[in-house]
Amino acid sequence: MLIEKVFYIPLPKNIVWETESFRYRDNAFLSVNHEYLYERFFADFGPLHLGHIATFCKDLKAMASNSARVYILSCDDEHSKSNCAVLIGAYLVRNLS
Repeated sequence: MLIEKVFYIPLPKNIVWETESFRYRDNAFLSVNHEYLYERFFADFGPLHLGHIATFCKDLKAMASNSARVYILSCDDEHSKSNCAVLIGAYLVRNLS
């Protein structure tokens, strides 16, 4: 089942910001902060637009089907964690309902 092989890891900003999505052995690492950038209007932080949500769902599904585990990486600040939670929640609603 997909839910059992997807893990979320918040990391310090200097590590995640420079990390692109990659594969290591049979695991995939999806960097949310690097791949899905939110273009802010003023002092807001999200949520991401529907294009990012659709792309995230497609990427996560492809990575999960080809990997033993998928690790979703984001920065450990509150804005990045909340945007990542929205992406994961949208994936669950869109693909598992």
